[in-house]
Amino acid sequence: MAKWFRKVRRLLFSLWLKPQLAHLGHGSRITPPFLASEAKGIWIGAGVTIREYAWIISKCPSEREASIFIGDGTYIGRFAHISALKEVWIEENVMIGDRVFIGDETHVYADKILPIIHQGTKFQGPVVLKSGCWLGDGAVVLPGVTIGRNAVVAANAVVTKDVPDFGMAATPPLRRC
Repeated sequence: MAKWFRKVRRLLFSLWLKPQLAHLGHGSRITPPFLASEAKGIWIGAGVTIREYAWIISKCPSEREASIFIGDGTYIGRFAHISALKEVWIEENVMIGDRVFIGDETHVYADKILPIIHQGTKFQGPVVLKSGCWLGDGAVVLPGVTIGRNAVVAANAVVTKDVPDFGMAATPPLRRC
């Protein structure tokens, strides 16, 4: 497919998607295919790039409130999955690699007999990605975590605790048997 055709396709898709979102800033480009559930709960700033197969799920309580905020100049890679029951804040100029998962909720496991899929989900805490941070490919950011300004999350890391400004998070390598 010619490069100009991909650019036109991305532009037209973004224009088509704009009225469905809470906000889509000037110069933002969303590459199809893209899935947005409850799109009125998604606020996207200016100059944001969202690549193919990204899946952004807002489970906002009303159409007047957004639960996912994506700041200006942010890049979201292919197959990224962002899910918010109440609050995921992504500040400006954040880089999110391919296949990254970010979520503010967890599955309920109160009844040991009832399958977990039928027990629903609950809010665990807001997720905040501060300006300039970078999440490597395959990273997972769990509920209640704040990633500091210009911090780095290594590829395939599972982040369960806050990462300070200019800090780094990495999951220890598995030992071979």
